[in-house]
Amino acid sequence: MGEERRCFSPKRAETVRLPFLPAPSTRLDPALRNTPYGFRFRFFTHARTQNVKYSNELKVGLTIVVTVIVFALGFRFLSNLPLLQGSYQLHTRLGEANGLVEGNPVRISGVQVGSVKKVALSPGQDAVKVVFRVDGDVKVPEGSRTKITGLSALNGTQLTIEPGPRSNPPVKSGGLIPSKPQTDVLGNLSRRTPDLINHADSLLLNVSAAMRSANETFEGASTLLSDSDSDLSRTLKAVRQSTQALRRVVESQDHRIDQVMKNTEAASSDLRAFTDENADSLDVAVTRLNGAMRSLNDNLASLDTTTARLNTITTRIERGDGSLGRLINDSTLYMRIDSTAGRLSFMLEDFQKNPERYLDEMTLVEIF
Repeated sequence: MGEERRCFSPKRAETVRLPFLPAPSTRLDPALRNTPYGFRFRFFTHARTQNVKYSNELKVGLTIVVTVIVFALGFRFLSNLPLLQGSYQLHTRLGEANGLVEGNPVRISGVQVGSVKKVALSPGQDAVKVVFRVDGDVKVPEGSRTKITGLSALNGTQLTIEPGPRSNPPVKSGGLIPSKPQTDVLGNLSRRTPDLINHADSLLLNVSAAMRSANETFEGASTLLSDSDSDLSRTLKAVRQSTQALRRVVESQDHRIDQVMKNTEAASSDLRAFTDENADSLDVAVTRLNGAMRSLNDNLASLDTTTARLNTITTRIERGDGSLGRLINDSTLYMRIDSTAGRLSFMLEDFQKNPERYLDEMTLVEIF
């Protein structure tokens, strides 16, 4: 035992010199077990073992604490929650979810202030209950209302809060915020679009056929009126029949025109509501649609007016009113005009051949 070590005695607060202590794994000689050296050996061996045990337990504990903290921060980050800021829960009831799912943002005036926590049917299954979180520093005043905005097809659905008066007290945690009634614009449009397209196609085909018939009628009437050798009376009767047929076609489509106008008005109203809630860019499309329908109405009104005027003209011609009616119905007048034209032509030819015959009868003053 030539080497000595300095150690602290548990019984006396003094430093003593002890013989060299073997490693904890070294066994104590049974002959030294009950000696002072044996007592000191067992004491320091136990102390070393306890220190190692406490050190391992401390490491395990610190590892568990750090893991829990990292997991909690990661969960809040993936849930779109502030990492170090508190939040509170509110809920609302909606008629339809319209693509709203857990994790969608909650916005006030376009600024995200929280996220949706849960979307489920209410106990009575007559509404959709939405539970959402709001940042702790954001106060939602009473009188606020919620609505779903955005397009689910574009993965842009969000829960929007329209805040109430700022003077109202804030809604407490767990409180209910009523929802704002909203219209499923895309659903209404998708349901009405096929009928609208079918009516519009049928209407356009009928109008196109009517316009072609009118053009053919006008061209035929113009050709017949310019040909003095044709039977004008029979032609005008055919024109009148075509006009009446055209009027019947237009009148038969009145109910379809009314249906198209009703569907168009409903679609325009839905589009305007959708535009006010979501995007100003749809105003251009609505304006163009209204302009197209107004143009179509103007064309139909113009066609109806033209048809009525043509019908009036043909009726007066058949009755013999006016010069054209007399010319068509009174053959004597036509013969007189033809005779007068022949005589005038003969006189002009004679004037060209013998101008002196006529000039002798005129004085210089009468000529100039």
